[in-house]
Amino acid sequence: MKKYDTFIIGHITVDEVCEPDGTRYGFYGGATFFSAYAAVAAGARTGILTKMAPEQKMLMDVVAVPNEDIFFIPCAENTSMTNQYLSADRERRRLIVQSVADPFRITDVPDVESEIFHLAGLINGDFEPGMIEALSKRGKVAVDMQGYLCLLYTSDAADDLIGV
Repeated sequence: MKKYDTFIIGHITVDEVCEPDGTRYGFYGGATFFSAYAAVAAGARTGILTKMAPEQKMLMDVVAVPNEDIFFIPCAENTSMTNQYLSADRERRRLIVQSVADPFRITDVPDVESEIFHLAGLINGDFEPGMIEALSKRGKVAVDMQGYLCLLYTSDAADDLIGV
């Protein structure tokens, strides 16, 4: 059985950034992506569980964690967002969800040991109800609150998200 200091559960995203000057570019992101870099830099034995479209599986090669410690579950699409910055200082932005990957279920979590199970969610609904309680029986649980507080808005509601 594999043993980790931290086991991160969440989506790795392919996002679009729109700058105030009109510049647009894509980048990899999500709490899972960035948390993995921080954990590895701190010397933690790190594993990841992620779901993404099979054609995006190459993302596993850009994450700080070795492929043998990434547990990949294919799904129809990735979680993808557009960050539209409204000011040069990036203090005001509009966040638009373009697509959403399948949620995580407790049955998705592989048989691994970990000191900490990190739920690195992005959107409310990324994890099935009861996930925190179930994982707490296996180790400590850390939760990125964005995954429980950020609601999924349609593009029609995007104007309401200024300043998010």
